[in-house]
Formats: sequence, C-alpha cells, structure tokens
Amino acid sequence: DGERRAPARLEKSENSWGSSQKATKKDDDVTVTRQMKSILNKLTVEKFDTLYQKLLECGIETKEHIETLMREVFDKATTQHHFIAMYTDLCVKLNQWLNDRGICGEEGEAVNFKRILSNQCQDSFERYLKPPADLEELDGDEQFEAKMKYKTKMLGNMKFVGQLLCAKMLSSRIIYSVCTEMITYGSEETLETLCAFLQTIGPAFDSKEWRNHFQLVDIFHQVAKLCEKKKIASRIKCLLQDVLDIRAAGWQKLRPSSAPEGPMRMDEVKSKWIKDNTDPKSAKGGVSTPIGSTPKADGDWETIPTKAPRRGDSTPGGSYGGGRPSGQDRDRQPASISRNSTRELPSTPSRGSQPQMQRSTTPKEGDASGETTPSSKQRREQMGAMEKGSLTGGLGGMLGFRRSPTSAAASAASGTSSPA
Repeated sequence: DGERRAPARLEKSENSWGSSQKATKKDDDVTVTRQMKSILNKLTVEKFDTLYQKLLECGIETKEHIETLMREVFDKATTQHHFIAMYTDLCVKLNQWLNDRGICGEEGEAVNFKRILSNQCQDSFERYLKPPADLEELDGDEQFEAKMKYKTKMLGNMKFVGQLLCAKMLSSRIIYSVCTEMITYGSEETLETLCAFLQTIGPAFDSKEWRNHFQLVDIFHQVAKLCEKKKIASRIKCLLQDVLDIRAAGWQKLRPSSAPEGPMRMDEVKSKWIKDNTDPKSAKGGVSTPIGSTPKADGDWETIPTKAPRRGDSTPGGSYGGGRPSGQDRDRQPASISRNSTRELPSTPSRGSQPQMQRSTTPKEGDASGETTPSSKQRREQMGAMEKGSLTGGLGGMLGFRRSPTSAAASAASGTSSPA
C-alpha cells in the first residue's frame, strides 16, 4: 500500500480539441492541394501572371505544400514538353517568393526550395531510368503504348532537368553523374534521352569558362565511341552523331526540326500569321498586303467581279446580257448610231395580239346620242384586215422582218386598213 500508483494515461477522444485541430489541418491540406492542381491545369503562357498570383494566394504555408506542388509540376512537365520553359520560369519565381516569405518547417528550420527541387529531380530520374516492371507482361498495342508513355515521360523529365540546370536552379555537379548513369545503362530509351539532355545543356555549359568543362568533354568522347559500336541501333547512332555535329557547328541547328514550336502569346501568333501570309512583292513598296486580298489603292487594279452577272443585273460599266441599265448608266452611255436610226419604223403587232376594231363614222338613223355603228360590210373588211395583219406581223416577227415605210404607204393607198 505504501507504493505510489502510476497516474492513469489520458486517452484522446474523437471530439477532443487536438483531434479536431488535426482534422481541420488535414482538410486544409486537401483544399490547398486541390486548388494547386486546379491552377496548374489552367496554367498557360497567356495567363501565367494571373494564375501565378492565384497560386501564391491559395494557402501555401508548409513544406508539405511545396513538395506536393513540385510533384505536380514534374508530372506536368514530363508529359507537356512544349510547356517546359514555362514550368522552369514558375520554379524560378517560386524560389524568389519563398526566399522572401521565409516559410519554416516543423522543426523551425527554413525551407530550402532548391533542395526540395533537387530531391524531386533525383526521385524522377531513378523512377524513369528503368522501364516499368510490368512492361514485358503486355503484348501488342498495349505494350507499344506503354513504351511510348514511358519514353515520353523520361524525355520530358530530363529536358526539364536540363532547363533547371541552365536556369541555375540545380547544381551543375550532377551533369557528369547523370550522363554516366545513362551511358552505363545503355538502352535505346536512355541513349535517346541522353541526346536530348546534351542538346539542352550544351549551349550553356560547353564552354571552357565552366570549371567542370573537362567532364563534359569526356562525355562527348564516350558518345563518339558509342557511334562506332555495332550493337547500337542505327536510329540511335544517327541521334548521337547529330549531337556531335551540332556541337561542332557551335550548337547551331543544321537542319529544320519537325518538333512542334513552343507556346506563344496571341499577339505573337497574329504577327507571325501576318508575316507568313504577306505577299513579298507588295511588301517591297512599303505596303504589306496579305495574300488573297485586293489592294485598295485608287486606280491600281481593276476590280473583277467574283460572281458572273445574270441577265438583267446592272453593273458600274453598264448592263450585261441585255439588262436594262439604270438612269446613271444611261447618262454615261454614248449615243449609238444604227443603220436605221434615221428612219422611224411603224410598229407591227406581235403574233397573238388583237388590234382594236375601227368604228364607222356614219351615224345610224334614229341615234340621238351621235354614236356610230359599223355596218356588216365594214365589219367583214376589218376582220379580214385583222387576220392578214396578224399573220404578216407574226411571220415577220418570227423571221426578223419588219414592214418598211414604202410598203406601209402602198397599203394605205390601196385602201387596206393597217391595224394600229
């Protein structure tokens, strides 16, 4: 009984203050991670400044947030090769922001962004150095697709690492160890990745001013030896030889590349389109005219209608196909002189037209109104004249003949009435 009993240990309940704080922190971490992923999915060159500011305001406060952000950035860069330069700029800006902000870890030490970046680079390099273990279990199109995904991620990872080295975000001492590791492994994927990595870092580090330049020279000697090995595939030999040729030319591309261009802003796209679609002949005179457009200078070129005019449509030069010109066109048209313009031809009724009947001027007996009624004889003569004139006029209109004034006068002298 004289012995002291140990105090009972308190157990944490689910509703305690500490448990509620941990749950709140976990929910906050999930929210911050979701917001970071959402912003990275929308990140483009055009919206970089706006979305970068939103990324800083999404709640990045701990070392875990930064590590999660770098994993997401590396996953994006390995598959989106044309945005690698943009993700490199993002890392440079984040490094400056963290140095000014001074975020500390759980033990109170300052978070080193470059160290986090270096650890992520090493993890990615070790992950993609060897192909996935289950790759050999696949066959056919599934195996080919898995190989292409693996090679794409490996190429993107090393291109991103090379851009970070050029931006001085990583230590240049890793160059020799990385290249040696890829040469030692010696697969087609790693040797192709070596070529892409050397082309990325070559212009920045292939200089005698770099203190470790001799190590890079040794790497190029090993590349030259690989070109002489017979077991190396011909395609890989060509890629290795291209690296040596580009280095000999001062890292200037010897031939146009079929790789897609990097992202551009909308104003850059517009200026490039104008440059590609400008007629060089018109550009010599100081005025750039896109190909396919019509210059608007007065009196230079004649405007040609793009659509053939229909019969009856009026145009600035007059009417086409016998159409009736407008009032202004008639004023501009010169007076035309025809063969029969000095003679006035009598009108001839067309075929099928009915001339008006002539009424007799002899008044009828007992007609108080003074109206005249034709007799039966006169009515027969008029009907005969109508039939004769209709037949003559119809045949003449079909054959293109018209009665001359002489024949008209002769008909009048003989007493034959002509229809009006």
